[in-house]
Amino acid sequence: MNFGYQQPQLRQTDKLQADLTIARASAAAPWLVPVLRAARDGRIALAVWVRGTEMPARRLKRARIPCLTIIGDDDGQSCGPSGWPRLHRLRSWTQRVFLHAAGGDAGHYGLAADAAVLCGALVLVETDTDHAPAWRTWAGNRLAVDVRCRLDACQAPARETVQ
Repeated sequence: MNFGYQQPQLRQTDKLQADLTIARASAAAPWLVPVLRAARDGRIALAVWVRGTEMPARRLKRARIPCLTIIGDDDGQSCGPSGWPRLHRLRSWTQRVFLHAAGGDAGHYGLAADAAVLCGALVLVETDTDHAPAWRTWAGNRLAVDVRCRLDACQAPARETVQ
């Protein structure tokens, strides 16, 4: 499918580096593999915004292909939209928001990559169930997908007491 975007051509060394990244991710964070493959194959530009770093604004402006931006608010320090400076700029840029308040699932992330291709600019918010309502409010009418975890699957495992 071509929506008027120009496919970037990766050098062989870039493809090898991308393949190494995908191999590492398949062990550490397998749910990210579909997104990394989509970026390697030139279907999407990928920007990841983690806590304590600057918003990847330059990368978003330079993208000549559909762009997926991942916000990592599921790092054990989740705070919702209030903890992300300049978030309003990202909301004005994005076409749609994919809210993910569930455990990592490769199918969900593959869907996010496909959705980015279809809409051109997608933000994937990774968050916990406590902060999902605040992210839904932030997304407003741009919320396209809202993945929630089943209550029984989200319960923290009981800690064993050792005496």
